[in-house]
Amino acid sequence: MYSIAQKFGVKLADLIKANPQISDPNVIYPSDVLCLPGQIPSQLTLPCSVLLTPTAQIPSGIIANAIAYIGPTGNHTISIVSNLLAPSFLGNYSSYAAYIDNILSKPLYETTNEPTPSWASTIDLGTLKILPNIRLIISANQGDMSPPPGDHILFEGIFSCF
Repeated sequence: MYSIAQKFGVKLADLIKANPQISDPNVIYPSDVLCLPGQIPSQLTLPCSVLLTPTAQIPSGIIANAIAYIGPTGNHTISIVSNLLAPSFLGNYSSYAAYIDNILSKPLYETTNEPTPSWASTIDLGTLKILPNIRLIISANQGDMSPPPGDHILFEGIFSCF
């Protein structure tokens, strides 16, 4: 990130702060998307996908992904999918939910009955727009829905497609 900061004339500390999705600033990959401080556009380029980062102890091979796009109704929409195990596998939990910027939320539903099932949901934002740096969280909950960000945060990610 040091050479990128120099190339764009920003402080390294500011570049690191603007990119919390990068866990190690010394290791970036060609597929990583970086935000430049002071360079945030007013809207995302859709469709835009984000691989969510585990924030809790998750069994190996469990992933979560989200895609933001303009849905069939013309509204901005986010679809979430994960190959999570049953919520009870994590302890005293009975459901999963996705939270967008701790404002909107929707339960994830089991879509297959395989040894490792798929859990998914789609959130139509209605008149709201998907803005840069929107944060998405998946949590395990002890009830059907909990106030944001849920009872036990499992994954989180930030949309940053420009």
